[in-house]
Amino acid sequence: SRRQRQMCIRDSPKEAADVVSRLKEDGFDANIVAVLYGGQTRHRVRVGPIASKDGAQALKRELAASMGRPVELVEVR
Repeated sequence: SRRQRQMCIRDSPKEAADVVSRLKEDGFDANIVAVLYGGQTRHRVRVGPIASKDGAQALKRELAASMGRPVELVEVR
């Protein structure tokens, strides 16, 4: 099944929007999901959808190259 992966969480909506903007500029499908956690709104940056674990690993390598640092992706259910 095709699922999104969470790339990072930001407290600031502007910081999350900056990450998404950069990802989109580099050709990635990205969005923000705002969630209430511990009485505060957190902004989850998600990428995808991704069809397979192999696809997720490939995306992880592409994101790391684009961002210039290692990237972890968490599957979203």
